[in-house]
This record gives sequence, C-alpha cells and structure tokens, in this order.
Amino acid sequence: MNTNFWCMYKVDDMSEQAVWLRTKHPNAVSHDGVNNLFVSIPENTEGMFTLPQTDIDTMVMTAAAFLYKETAGMLLTKTQAETLFRHPAHRLWCARYEEGQMDLFEADYNANRNYALSVGLDNWPEFSVDLTPADARNIMLETLAA
Repeated sequence: MNTNFWCMYKVDDMSEQAVWLRTKHPNAVSHDGVNNLFVSIPENTEGMFTLPQTDIDTMVMTAAAFLYKETAGMLLTKTQAETLFRHPAHRLWCARYEEGQMDLFEADYNANRNYALSVGLDNWPEFSVDLTPADARNIMLETLAA
C-alpha cells in the first residue's frame, strides 16, 4: 500500500473501498459534512482520480470540480490535503465562520471572487454585509455547476 497518498470519498459513499476506509478510520476528518479525508488509501485504487501537482489555485479548482461532479474517490498527497484545507476556497466551502470572523469571511469571499473573475466566471456578486457563508457556498455550487 502506498503511504505517500491520502484519499477522499463522499461521506455517504457505499463502495467497497469507502466502507473499508470508514471501518479502518471511524473518525475520519469531514470539515464540510460532504467528504471524508482518510490518511491511508484502499488496496484497490482502480478508478480513483489522482489530484495532479499544479499551482495552488488550479489544484483547488480541480479538486473542487472533481468532488462536485464525480463520485469516485480522489487520491492526494498529505501536502496537497494540507494546502487545500488552508485555502480560502475550503474555508468558504465549509461555511463555518464563527462570530468575530466576518473579516476573514469577507477576505475569503473576495479572494475566491477575484480568482473566479480572473478565469472568466462572472456569476460572483460583490461582497455585501447581507451575504451569509451559506449564500457564498451556494455561489460556489452555482459556479461548479456551470
């Protein structure tokens, strides 16, 4: 088994590999309630997507698009996982900002909006004080669905 990779599966994935991983790692990380991150991989990785080594923003967009549209598991390195979890897109996707973190929410939103606009995705409205983290997550979903 390759110990250089970790993997992600949907929390409700009932494939043999995902069930085996949940049994092996019953406390797998799930920051967003949608995907589980496992610190190991199944023995059979056939059909799994391997996240390519690219620049950070491309890697984040590739991971987001795959996780949104596909049901297969995704292989990634520990470094890639840590990079994804520190990225403003991950915080915005998880939509778990606490009281007193509205400046961080606004900064994360604007960082994602600026990236989206730079690649021609113009469905991101300007930040407003009425925007909620749930609203921002919905904007991300609309972008991924396009």
